[in-house]
Amino acid sequence: MLKGGGRIKNEKKHHHFNRNFFVVGLGSTFLFNQTIISSTNEEVKDSELIPSSDETNKEISRILQKIKAELQPNYNIAVIKTKYPSNTIVVEVKGSQKYLTSVEKDIENSVKKLIEGTILNEHLISVTKYVSSFKERERLNEIHSELLAITETLLKELQVFDEVIDIKSQYQKSITIETKIKGTDQYVQSKMKEIEKEVKELLNTQKFNSISKIQGYDVSVKNVDN
Repeated sequence: MLKGGGRIKNEKKHHHFNRNFFVVGLGSTFLFNQTIISSTNEEVKDSELIPSSDETNKEISRILQKIKAELQPNYNIAVIKTKYPSNTIVVEVKGSQKYLTSVEKDIENSVKKLIEGTILNEHLISVTKYVSSFKERERLNEIHSELLAITETLLKELQVFDEVIDIKSQYQKSITIETKIKGTDQYVQSKMKEIEKEVKELLNTQKFNSISKIQGYDVSVKNVDN
């Protein structure tokens, strides 16, 4: 998940795109050119992309409608949309930050199950707070872009470590590398320290020069097999 934040899995598929994108609001699913229409009918300029095939577009629409129908009875869902080329399903939730924190993991897990075996199976999942202010939305887009840049770059550079399965980050706070390392406790701890050291060294390279306050991120490694 992009927690306040960012999440990206170590699996991606590549597609050809045109300049459109999907948004599912409280009413219907729409296919637009260059504009997001939220459930409150506010316009937000953007340049999202979706796969160009009409058949693919219809299938994405159907899947998003199914996700919306499954989630709305239990959660305050405002908008569900796909974002490209980052290949992300974005679920925007109405309510306070406290409410978002209490439901985001459950929503993420529900979406994961709903997209299993579909053409969206490899998509990232981002659960965020719905905002109606254009300026606030622009700010959130900047945060999302920065976190995506961090996680995508790290995943590319950490491909030598088969044990890395996920990266989670909080804006200008922390980067958590999730691993699945098997072996003795001594081996696991040694490998985790090796990965942590590698990440810290990478953050000091030119690859991250464009990221503001990159040195302020706290780096940790969590082995989910334990």
